[in-house]
Amino acid sequence: MSNPAILQVLKEPHDRETFGGEFWHADITFIDPPSSVSILHGIEIPALGGDTLFASQFAAYDALSSPMKLMLDGLTAAHVYPDMPESAATTAIHPVIRTHPVSGRKAIFVNPAFTDRIEELAHDEGQALLDFLFAHSCRQEFQARIGWASKQVLVWDNRAVQHYALNDFHGVRRRLQRVTAMERPGHG
Repeated sequence: MSNPAILQVLKEPHDRETFGGEFWHADITFIDPPSSVSILHGIEIPALGGDTLFASQFAAYDALSSPMKLMLDGLTAAHVYPDMPESAATTAIHPVIRTHPVSGRKAIFVNPAFTDRIEELAHDEGQALLDFLFAHSCRQEFQARIGWASKQVLVWDNRAVQHYALNDFHGVRRRLQRVTAMERPGHG
């Protein structure tokens, strides 16, 4: 019996793309409130490849210049589920710089998988700023690389990191199971 709360993250031997595509992202940012934490359980792991990269959005924010931080403060961005009409179920507006509800630290909160636009800026201005933030937020010095083993469990905070699944294992099956907890309104 399958549980609808458990998402199968699967790449079959014939698949060319990984589950979720080839983008840095935080899980389920197109809902308000967004996700808080994700748990990923390795079930079938390739002998080589398939690592996951994580990038600290606290570190990315801290590395911005003071004028850039000042400019970003107060801006909001639309996070949209790809290839779906915008609606309350597929689109959410979040601060570009988000204060973590538990730690109180500031973090960049945009990602190339779901962030569509900056609400307060003209399209070309917003796109240029998003392109900068997408590149900046996943710089190598902000990253950690996690290799997978069968039965391994990994937990991360979507409010503080982005992640990216490396697609360097072709012709073999990889299966993980993911559960994502959503923030509770007003509770973080």
